[in-house]
Amino acid sequence: APHKVEIGLELFEADDILGAQHNLLDKITVDLDRANTSTTGIFSNNTTAPGGSPGTNSYNIYRDITVRDCAKGILIEGVSSASGDYDHDNQIITSSCNIFNTVGDPNVANDIGAGGATYGIWIQGQSNFILRNTIIQNVSTTSSSSAIDGLLVTSSPGSCEISNNIIRDIKRNNTALSSVAILTGMRIEHANEINNYKIFNNSITGLQSSYTGVATATRAVRGIFFNDTGAGTNTFEIWNNSISIDGSSFANASNACIQFLDGQDFTIIMKNNVLANFTTAQTGVAKHYCIISSQTDRYGLSGSLSNYNNLYIANDQGTSGFVGLGNATNYATLADWQAGMSFNSGTDANSQVGNPNFVNNATDLHPTSASTSLDGTGTTPPVYITTELDCRAVTTPYDIGCYWAGCWAEGGTISPI
Repeated sequence: APHKVEIGLELFEADDILGAQHNLLDKITVDLDRANTSTTGIFSNNTTAPGGSPGTNSYNIYRDITVRDCAKGILIEGVSSASGDYDHDNQIITSSCNIFNTVGDPNVANDIGAGGATYGIWIQGQSNFILRNTIIQNVSTTSSSSAIDGLLVTSSPGSCEISNNIIRDIKRNNTALSSVAILTGMRIEHANEINNYKIFNNSITGLQSSYTGVATATRAVRGIFFNDTGAGTNTFEIWNNSISIDGSSFANASNACIQFLDGQDFTIIMKNNVLANFTTAQTGVAKHYCIISSQTDRYGLSGSLSNYNNLYIANDQGTSGFVGLGNATNYATLADWQAGMSFNSGTDANSQVGNPNFVNNATDLHPTSASTSLDGTGTTPPVYITTELDCRAVTTPYDIGCYWAGCWAEGGTISPI
């Protein structure tokens, strides 16, 4: 058989001491063949195999990158503290705010993926990483029993940033569904690490399943999923993200905009976000939510606070659509959610329920002149947030969501992104 390229760009250690460090990988396009299910666009190889010193593939910058037609997109893989030191300070960024890395061809459905588990980007064993200004799109799997993620982050501690990314059109092309086969726009898995994540100005939409079975409480899609698998010290600052979920085409499966699993050892600050669920009325045990917590009365430790968000259920509110779920308790309305999350005092006291009136709920989460619920209704963001997703400066009054709503209320033009 003809030889086939399996990895477009690979970084690995030169010997047992020296890793791949301080490299600038700039303006690189990888275009392979997803029919070869072993293909990965870019791969920074785990430094413990074939025997190098862990943590040595560090301080690398991937900038202005394009990855197309691969079974898997980008894998930046280090090791966990159980077996050695993490890789440090690797970045996936762009040369300016209005330029985007792209993983997945925008004009080709199912461009990244094949059968089995797949991802747009997987960041593993990385300390103090940055992922910024990246579009992850048209990622799919034909498997019913494998995970698929736009962005997957595992065992990566320190001060990490996930900002100004667009994640869209992530799909499972299989009519079956498994409770362990997770589909997410963004999945953060943390164990015994100490970390502080800044997650802001991200757009997530177009998460889809082909499920056709009976009504099930199993969630076919989640916009962002925080999966706590250990006893670390974790802080997540979640600001100005826009998440749109519409499970109408697979209405017999459940779904959620954001889910926190456990909540016993992390602090959540979640403000100025749009969590909008447009799923049609469902039957039986199938339900759709804005927020899910595995705890009845909390979503994080003392000091956690969700507030100034727009929590919108478009259809069947109180029957199959709910603002929140705490363990097994459904919270139909914002008032119910506020009262139920009694451990975290002040939960969503200044949040609202309003149609965000996006340009398109499935493809374009820019606001419009009708987006009054987003315009000037937020709170002061942290100092590290200086622009929104279209690179406009953040100004008062502060808006909700990843785009500056004030521009559209004043007749601005729509970005070509």
